[in-house]
Amino acid sequence: MTYKGVIFDLDGTILNSTKLNIDSFHHACEIHLGRRLDEKELLKLYGKPLIEQMNHFCPEKANDMLIAYREFSQKHHDKGNALFPDVVGLLEQLKNNGFKIGLVTSKTTTSGKRNLEFFNIKKFFDFLIYFEDVDKHKPNPDPYEKMINMMGLDTSEIISIGDSPYDILGSKRAGLTTVLVGWTTFSNESFINCQPDYIINDFETFLKMLR
Repeated sequence: MTYKGVIFDLDGTILNSTKLNIDSFHHACEIHLGRRLDEKELLKLYGKPLIEQMNHFCPEKANDMLIAYREFSQKHHDKGNALFPDVVGLLEQLKNNGFKIGLVTSKTTTSGKRNLEFFNIKKFFDFLIYFEDVDKHKPNPDPYEKMINMMGLDTSEIISIGDSPYDILGSKRAGLTTVLVGWTTFSNESFINCQPDYIINDFETFLKMLR
């Protein structure tokens, strides 16, 4: 199969932000709920829009928790985030070889752009879809279908890579070939109903798939 486009997820796929995201959630819960939530429960929802996660645990305080989360996350952004190994090299090679590169994230535009600009990788992406750009979010296929239209390619020409069952399921529902990163924080059981087409343990393997 000859691929011409690649769709990336952000958190947990190219951006190592899991610890900061969990710490931000704990901070919000301690302030507004007076307790820390079980980390396993938090990780089950990881990858969904933040407001959906907050509503799951405490609908009546969701907005206040969201504000506290974002304040903590922004304060610790620079030291709390890192790119996974070889991300820049991967994006450079894809760009140099003429691939169309898209990003589909459930993060807000403000948060996502800060990540991309801080690590100087926004320049590699041809198309970006943030939380505000669609009405329905992962695992709904809408953000992926919108990205497919933006790329102007057939679904058979695009491969989608992510770390969560929401990435894999949303991509599959849109008719895309899927790749799961081996450093996912989700358990194997999380993917029982959404098996990825491929699993990779490094980006060099991913590049070889595309050649």
